[in-house]
Amino acid sequence: MKSIKRKGFTLVELLIVIVVIGILAAMMMLSSTEAVSSARANDIISNLRNLKTATLAWYADNIDKVNSNGEVLKADGKYGKFGQDDVVTIMDILPYLGNTGLEKGDKSLNSQQRGAKDSSGGLYALDYANNGKQWYVVYQMPNDNDTRVKEKLASRAKSIGLLYSQPGTANRGDYSASATGSRYPAMLVLDLEQ
Repeated sequence: MKSIKRKGFTLVELLIVIVVIGILAAMMMLSSTEAVSSARANDIISNLRNLKTATLAWYADNIDKVNSNGEVLKADGKYGKFGQDDVVTIMDILPYLGNTGLEKGDKSLNSQQRGAKDSSGGLYALDYANNGKQWYVVYQMPNDNDTRVKEKLASRAKSIGLLYSQPGTANRGDYSASATGSRYPAMLVLDLEQ
């Protein structure tokens, strides 16, 4: 008897190959999404650290303009809170950074909205707490639904000194390491109470 040579694959074999390829593709997409989230979180942390260093450099150059309450001398001879429009904003800090990929925001907006923008549209601004004695660099995510990046930031928060404003509050100056559900990760720059 002659053996019959098969040409091609059966339908079952093709379906198995398609399913295996689909599973591998899904695994690749998941791991690439994780990698993108990790890279994004690392970028935010790096920018916050760089802005902290730049703010400290600005402070060293302008220490004679800062009183014991953490308020900064304005051009009109009065003192104002760090991070406010007519006192000092991220626009004053950016020259201390060099080339970091952050862009100046729109000058027509308020001090928080015109902060430095990153490539994803996230916004970095300056803020204060405890009536001006604690200075912060704050990051506002462009998309509050980006939970993977938030989770990455929250998992590293304690080791890098990253804090969050209280979830559901409008007060951006209320920072706590335990409030990790917030949209405002922040890094303490200076604590003049110590």
